[in-house]
Amino acid sequence: MDRAYQISWLLERYGGLLRGLVGVPLEQAWLVLDEPNMVIHPASPIVLNLGGTQVELWSVYLTDFTMTSGEIDIRQAPFNWNGESPFGAAWSTDASPLVASRVGRVVSAVTFLSEPANHCRGVEIQFFDGSLLVVANYFDELFLGDEVPSDFGFARTAVGRPC
Repeated sequence: MDRAYQISWLLERYGGLLRGLVGVPLEQAWLVLDEPNMVIHPASPIVLNLGGTQVELWSVYLTDFTMTSGEIDIRQAPFNWNGESPFGAAWSTDASPLVASRVGRVVSAVTFLSEPANHCRGVEIQFFDGSLLVVANYFDELFLGDEVPSDFGFARTAVGRPC
């Protein structure tokens, strides 16, 4: 397994950054919209701006999930090949009503979701008002929800502690 999908590696690399998000508002969120079909592109990241920190959450391959920070330039078209997006894709701040409804809310906790083998499958972001934003890989599809479905069977690893 690639280290980039292991909880221990993600904690080592991004734990401090994620702990620093507690108490910070979600300022903006971008998803890749497949404009011809008007659906969220399932194999693209969600990009979150939290207090000026950009976090990119990635659903990769069949079951993998990872994150990066500050590596995506949303001023560029998604799949920016030769200066254009070949699939009619565009960054959108309103492609998901759920994600858009979380903008302005303040983070109270961040938790990695994993399988028992230290394999990251997603992130659960809790807000002070009690709402959640769950971003996970569900069999090669980007899952966005307001709770972790019980059939996921994920373990939780707290990163940023609740306030």
